[in-house]
Amino acid sequence: MHADIRELQRTNQLTEPYGVLAYWVARSRKEIGIRLVLGAEPGRLRAMVLRDTLVIALVGFACGVPLALWLGRFARTLLYGVAPGGLPTILVSCGTLPIAGVLAGALPARQATRVDPLVARRNE
Repeated sequence: MHADIRELQRTNQLTEPYGVLAYWVARSRKEIGIRLVLGAEPGRLRAMVLRDTLVIALVGFACGVPLALWLGRFARTLLYGVAPGGLPTILVSCGTLPIAGVLAGALPARQATRVDPLVARRNE
């Protein structure tokens, strides 16, 4: 049962950033289309989206880890065989969260460079 919950948590951890970033790219299609019309290189647009992805991931990471450690004290009675502030738990989350953020931004970044400027302008 604990393994199922853990896998569900990991899946949620990896899919949530993608949803936020895909929504952000969809909302900024007009801006991206204008940048393409003005001559922006697709590589620079990809870098812009990935940079924003990293900022979102790092802000979430900087807020989430201390909050998780603080709230872990209250959940200690609910956990069996796992220390909420254990070093392996923190190291795994420190390693997977930035990677998940970059991977979640890769597809929206690719979609951002495929925006047709005329279609983006017409849809607004």
